[in-house]
Amino acid sequence: HEVNDADLHARAWIEISTATIDPQNESLAPAGQSSLVIQTMARARWHDRWQTDKADPSAKDGYRALKQTVADQMIATLGHLIPDIQQYVVYSDVGSALSAARFTHNTAGATAGWTFDPHAAPLRNRMLAIRTPVSGLLTAGHYSIWPGSVPTAALSGWLAASEALGTPFGRLLHTVERFLPLPAYPPADDPGITDRPE
Repeated sequence: HEVNDADLHARAWIEISTATIDPQNESLAPAGQSSLVIQTMARARWHDRWQTDKADPSAKDGYRALKQTVADQMIATLGHLIPDIQQYVVYSDVGSALSAARFTHNTAGATAGWTFDPHAAPLRNRMLAIRTPVSGLLTAGHYSIWPGSVPTAALSGWLAASEALGTPFGRLLHTVERFLPLPAYPPADDPGITDRPE
């Protein structure tokens, strides 16, 4: 949420994935090497739109330098988990929210159809929610439970069906959900950090 914090990526949590850990995917990296993907969440508006707001559109030096700084910071964070990893990096690249917007045309570089912003997601509990502000309307699918994925899409369908069919678990879920407050939408306490569609 810290839109203007220049050191955001030095403190951000990271997700790590490596396809080359599977022997069937060894060809995705040169022999004796591996590929790692490090991810976190940052807004397209972060740090003056990644130092592009006031820049000459044809000059991307500030943007490229900032992406390198972000890479260095995130690799340093990875170094707390895998000691000395920095000295083994052969190649790195950064896909920013602006990169995602450029290549996918998704608003503000969104990578999914849901939002991580608790002020903007109109669900009761974003980890278990299937209920919406509309009475009697349940939601299921990739965008209803955070994080959006195939397992959570399937889980949301099971939760919605359980509640709609009145199974014992569905009745329990319905009882618990009634005590979880719905956030105001649009958010009444939005501190100015919610991204609006462009």
